[in-house]
Amino acid sequence: MTGRLEELLEEKKNRQDAERARGVDERDAWIRSVSALLDNIINWLKPLQTKGYLKINRRQSAVREQAFGDYTIDRLTIEFVDGQLVELQPVGRYVLGADGRVDLTAGPRTIMIVRKEKDTWELAEREGRMKPKTWSLNRETFEALLADIVEET
Repeated sequence: MTGRLEELLEEKKNRQDAERARGVDERDAWIRSVSALLDNIINWLKPLQTKGYLKINRRQSAVREQAFGDYTIDRLTIEFVDGQLVELQPVGRYVLGADGRVDLTAGPRTIMIVRKEKDTWELAEREGRMKPKTWSLNRETFEALLADIVEET
């Protein structure tokens, strides 16, 4: 049977296969981007970990996204000397207003780490119903954020 129906179905299948392959590539790029972000954070905090002021635990976590389905990605838990926890959990690649998001939670407080461009990250925090306050993510701003969190308790 080689007719118009078969040709149409073959075209659709080829398009789906190409989209699926692009999705896998994009998912893998997202996973690498988050891994690089977490590597930076670990390196920034390594001197404090060496002094015994905090512990860093990196492990895999399951995420489900409509575009990618189920996949695993790294997450971090930072435990301070007093037992206070800060968790960094990837939310997903497809989020409104960004190219991906990782949530930093400390107790009831959540700060979003959003990817604005390829491997450019910002911190964003909602204050009421207003547009989130944003600032660039680097070693100094991350350490200042953690200092605020430690001071709050």
